[in-house]
Amino acid sequence: MSAHDTKAAAHKLYVEINAARMLLTNMADILGEDAELRADMLEGSTNLNEVVDAAMRRLVELAALRTGLGAAMGALKKRDFRFETQEDSLKTLLLEALSVAEKKRHECAYGTLSRAAVPPKVVITDESAIPGEYWKQPEPVLDKRALLAALKDLPADGTIPGATLSNGGETIKIHLT
Repeated sequence: MSAHDTKAAAHKLYVEINAARMLLTNMADILGEDAELRADMLEGSTNLNEVVDAAMRRLVELAALRTGLGAAMGALKKRDFRFETQEDSLKTLLLEALSVAEKKRHECAYGTLSRAAVPPKVVITDESAIPGEYWKQPEPVLDKRALLAALKDLPADGTIPGATLSNGGETIKIHLT
C-alpha cells in the first residue's frame, strides 16, 4: 500500500460524502426525520458504506505499518547504540595509541588523528551544597487543567482575562478490531 492508496481512498470518500449530502438535501422533503429511510436511501443510491469500509481498511493498514515501523526504528536505535559504543571504544584506543607513541598527530590515507586537550567540566559531588546563586529558576508553566476547570465553573457572565472556552466540536472515535 502507498500514499497513493490513501489519497485514492480519501478522494472516493470525499466524492461519496458529497453525493450523499446532495441526495439527502434533494430528498429532504420525502425523507423527513425518518433515520431508517435515510440510511436505506444512502445505501441504495450511493457507495458511501463501501467507501467508508475501504477507508477503515486503509486505517487498519496504516496502523499496522506504523507498528512495524516503530519496531524497525527500535531495532535501528539499538544498532546505532552498538555502533556508537564501538566508535567510542576505537577512539579511546586510538587516543591511547597516540599517547603511548608520544605523538600529537598521525596522518594516514583515511584522515588525520590529533590529540587535543579537553577543557575542564563541572562534576557535581553534592548538589544540595551548591549555593543558590548558581541555580536557575524554571520558567512558569501554565496549568491548563486548573484554568479549564475555572473557566467551566464561571458564571455565564464571568471571564478570566486572557482565556476563554472554545465551542468544542466533534471528533471521530475509531475502534479497530
